[in-house]
Order: sequence, then structure tokens, then C-alpha cells
Amino acid sequence: MPDNRITLTGWKAVAFLAILLAWGGAQLWYHIRPVDDAGRQAVEAWLLRGYRGETAPDLLKKLADAQAGLAAAPEPPPMDVEIVSASGHGGTSHMIVKVEVTVNGGTPPDGQSTRYLYVSRNFDDTWNILSESNSYSYTRALWSRP
Repeated sequence: MPDNRITLTGWKAVAFLAILLAWGGAQLWYHIRPVDDAGRQAVEAWLLRGYRGETAPDLLKKLADAQAGLAAAPEPPPMDVEIVSASGHGGTSHMIVKVEVTVNGGTPPDGQSTRYLYVSRNFDDTWNILSESNSYSYTRALWSRP
């Protein structure tokens, strides 16, 4: 049985290592995506709805409380959601966005100043926030599509 071993020595080893590093660098560069102003506005609106209690589970709870005859919760105070920084990892249409958020110049009501969101970009350059994500998925999206 023939021995089919490949030995990389000298310039072959250097060339193989250079190709491997170039491929890895290209993968990293390709999966780092900017978050434009439309994306920032979509994230701000999504976070504001969550902080004000206007998400679907919150509305269902309010409806159940109203049907049970409980008093309505007071209206939350005005909030100014500001995105300090935003960056995305992933493909062109789906990505995971890391945002650092302040509300009224301080920490958000839930105490999470860094949020990871799974977003999709439509053909007309509008953004949809699909769900929350985590830092592991954000880092993993550097090497593959989320």
C-alpha cells in the first residue's frame, strides 16, 4: 500500500500558512457589517417599545388584567433611547447586531446596557428585529452566517 503523506517544509509551509491566514482574514472582514441610520432607528424603536411595555406579551398581560378587573398600570415616563454604538456580524441580509444603549442618559430600565439582536434587512433597505440574541452567537457570526 503506497504511503500518501504530504510534508510541508520550507517555502511550502510558509505559502500554506499565508493562504490559511489570508482566508481567515477574508472571512473576518466579510462578516463585519456596518449598521446604518435606518438600522439604528429600527433598533431604537424596538427597544423603546420593549421599555414602555408595548410588546405583544405585555399587551396580552394588560388585556388579561383588564378582563380580570384590575386597575391599569400607570403610563411609563417619557424615555429617550440613544444608541451609543452599534456593530453587526453576519451576512448582508441577516446579522446579529451588538448595540450599547442609554435611556435618558443613564442605564436602561432593565439594566442591560449592551444588547444583542438578530436582525434582517429587507430588499427595500428596511430592517426587521427578529429576536434577541447573545454574545456567543454574535462572535460565532464572524465565521458563518447567523
